[in-house]
Amino acid sequence: PDRNGKIFYTSITSLSHISKRGGHLVTGFLGTPYFCAALSENDCLKQAYDLLLKKDFPGWLYQVAQGATTVWEHWDGRRPDGTMWSAGMNSFNHYAYGAVGAWLYSTVLGLGQQAGTAGFAAARLAPRPGGGLNWAEGWHETPLGRYALRWEKDAVKTNVTFSVPANAEAELVLEPGAQIIASDGIAFTNGTARVGSGTYIVQYTK
Repeated sequence: PDRNGKIFYTSITSLSHISKRGGHLVTGFLGTPYFCAALSENDCLKQAYDLLLKKDFPGWLYQVAQGATTVWEHWDGRRPDGTMWSAGMNSFNHYAYGAVGAWLYSTVLGLGQQAGTAGFAAARLAPRPGGGLNWAEGWHETPLGRYALRWEKDAVKTNVTFSVPANAEAELVLEPGAQIIASDGIAFTNGTARVGSGTYIVQYTK
């Protein structure tokens, strides 16, 4: 949706609710998957990362701090003092809040399919580094093979290494303001390039 559509409205509403709750989520199962997407799709990437990386309750890293290796049904399924939200309804492997994984793939890594294509014959790779993270890495298996992407960044530059399987192609879209240092022979126009199968390394500053 464009800025007049639902996602933009959700983004404005999200910022309002988050600010009233000290930067924390205030949704249940249905609303949580859309928060980070709504924010990042409307020029609020920093706020989306801030939300992802909250270490106190309620938040994903709060669960990690309590020893979680899967996503829980309740943010405070197990509390710091060892008590449980509920002994009767308290799954410690529950997908609903784990829906943020879709945002990690589609935005943090930027792995997606080009609009109007099928079977991942053409991918859109648009990584969006941020949140103080030094790197992110992932891949997606398709009928044509594996698309893989890794980005690493320091205080000066960002490296993006990515692979496109045989008989496939990809559009690489760098973050706004990227100044390319090394392109591995790829020709860019306004931060965007189209490539065929192979493995590439691009370096830029911002």
